[in-house]
Amino acid sequence: MSKQPEISIITVCKNSAGTIEESIQSVLNQEYSNLEYIIIDGGSTDDTLSIIEKYSKEISVVISEKDNGIYDAMNKGIKLSTGEIIGILNSDDQYFSHTLATIAENYNSNNIIVGYCLSLNEDKEQLQTISGKRFQKKKSIDRLKDCMAIDHTAMFVPRQIYLDQGLYDINKKISADYKWTANAWKNGTTFDLIDKPITIFS
Repeated sequence: MSKQPEISIITVCKNSAGTIEESIQSVLNQEYSNLEYIIIDGGSTDDTLSIIEKYSKEISVVISEKDNGIYDAMNKGIKLSTGEIIGILNSDDQYFSHTLATIAENYNSNNIIVGYCLSLNEDKEQLQTISGKRFQKKKSIDRLKDCMAIDHTAMFVPRQIYLDQGLYDINKKISADYKWTANAWKNGTTFDLIDKPITIFS
């Protein structure tokens, strides 16, 4: 049996005490062992860091310092990571326990893997997102010419693609993930759809 690829998960946060513990637990409770977990905190002033500290023995890297926004924090995490595959999980989102095993099973070093996100409303009911349905209906990624047709928290990128294409543009304060993903598509990167929910976002 071939060696499991190392997967690096990056969570960026700031003053996320109300949600980050569930996010952390969802990463650490994966049915997958070859995992690197990196948390980049933007200088929290609430209880975020004390919550992170509870899990410090299981987290590979924690940095807390002022940054230039969410994409700057993501870039820091990517630069620090060592995994063959890189995923980014927001501090109020969660993975299913099968997520990383599913990603590893479908890993291709040339392709970005995309699964479905389920949204979590106030009553904690899970609803499939429009982005996943759009992607499935089109059977291609060409919706990216119009909008961010996939969710970045359900997108897993081989390290080599980040090395080839570069990181997120921190001058795009709310759309750097869309710009990056659209550029990857325009440059001919293949996106493999997993017909399965892998992320819950709130």
